[in-house]
Amino acid sequence: MLMQMLKWYAGALCGFDRTAGKCGDRLEQLLPPELWNGYLETFAVCREDDIWRALFKACELFTAVSKLTAEALGLAIEDEYDRRVTAFLRYTHDLPRDAETLDFTAD
Repeated sequence: MLMQMLKWYAGALCGFDRTAGKCGDRLEQLLPPELWNGYLETFAVCREDDIWRALFKACELFTAVSKLTAEALGLAIEDEYDRRVTAFLRYTHDLPRDAETLDFTAD
């Protein structure tokens, strides 16, 4: 969904006159550099800590770009779902390795 949101934002920026490409191969040319660089940070090497880092970066970027996209298109966005997903991921990240059950509630 992150790639799709980046494509929608790129479209909103250029009035949907240009395409980001089927696989997002033109996103680098359409997005502001800080968003493109943020997207590159969502890739990880094959290490647990880096995979978690990349996942949290992807969540952070999705949240930021979804708000920018909604604003650019004149839409309102509810961020409760985003808050709850992020809370669950943080909870999961912090679970002890020997945990056998999940006892998660989002406040």
